[in-house]
Amino acid sequence: MKFKLVVLTGLFFISFSLMAECLDSSSCTDENYNKCKLIAEKESESQKKKIGEQFFLRCSGGSERNVEDYKKSLKWYQQGARLGNKESQHALGFIYEKGFGVTKNYATAAKWYLKAANQGYAASQRMLAYFYQEGIGVTQDYVESYMWENISNPYGNDFDNKFLYWLSNNMTDQQIEKAQQRARDWLNKNKQ
Repeated sequence: MKFKLVVLTGLFFISFSLMAECLDSSSCTDENYNKCKLIAEKESESQKKKIGEQFFLRCSGGSERNVEDYKKSLKWYQQGARLGNKESQHALGFIYEKGFGVTKNYATAAKWYLKAANQGYAASQRMLAYFYQEGIGVTQDYVESYMWENISNPYGNDFDNKFLYWLSNNMTDQQIEKAQQRARDWLNKNKQ
């Protein structure tokens, strides 16, 4: 049993070392992508997310100049998202919102932001608040917007307070109460 544990531990460190080498590489070549791909296919959701980041942030340079690298990152974010990784889900929302390597699709962006938001990812919750406020990819709904903004930062800050103040000036007292109740219900259901 002890030998088996040592072997498994060794395999973990070899795999971890290979993944670290892959992610630390500044090379954005097809060869490096294929090496990373072989390693990541056997890895966890967070490793798939990291491969997506490799080709989105490092290789594409955060611009539209390398669509192929965006498509590579999209594949890995999709795999991480399907496994439930909220950061990957948020990244997919951003990719579809901005149209990086895909056709802009605000409804699809909202869908991915919602998946991450329902797992407590504050950045996605804020994006949903904005989408609902403006009616981007969803039907405009100040109650839903207020609810998500309230959930994303229950302690508030200057920006959040100004956002909620603006919303509340465009809502009835009943709508505000409804949004606050929905936020409380969501927070009670999703205690983190």
